[in-house]
Amino acid sequence: MAGIVDFTIAYNAEEDRDFTRTDIIAAYEIGRFKRSEALGALVSIGYTETMADVWLSKADLTKANAYARERIAQVKTLYRGKRLTRTQAHTQLTGIPIPSAEADTYIELWNVGREALVGRPSKSELRRFFLQNVLEEPEFRAELAGHHLSDTYIDW
Repeated sequence: MAGIVDFTIAYNAEEDRDFTRTDIIAAYEIGRFKRSEALGALVSIGYTETMADVWLSKADLTKANAYARERIAQVKTLYRGKRLTRTQAHTQLTGIPIPSAEADTYIELWNVGREALVGRPSKSELRRFFLQNVLEEPEFRAELAGHHLSDTYIDW
């Protein structure tokens, strides 16, 4: 019977320690604890300094990866929207920092979508072109349909 009691106490203590570790790491991730403070807190609840360092390094990596994903998405949007040149996009990507080869891979992938993004005149520009007889009615209707307007709205 004593073995079961000891096991239960040890199990619950380990579970509490895991919850406390999670809280310490969460506080470290948002900047409430400095690395040295978080390391000391993890050691104080029974983790070795090596294990505590591993947990904190993992938190650092997770944070760095989240930042990189956001920056990559931002560069993608700007590049595909033709607000960045290839060189500018590459420079921004390698500044994240990611390896040059990885930046090249992203840009090649984005080029596929970038080429598909063809600019088109706005609806007001189309109307002006139509009224100035630059566009014939069938072309005008086709271009308005390209703006995802139904035939009902085009007929108005």
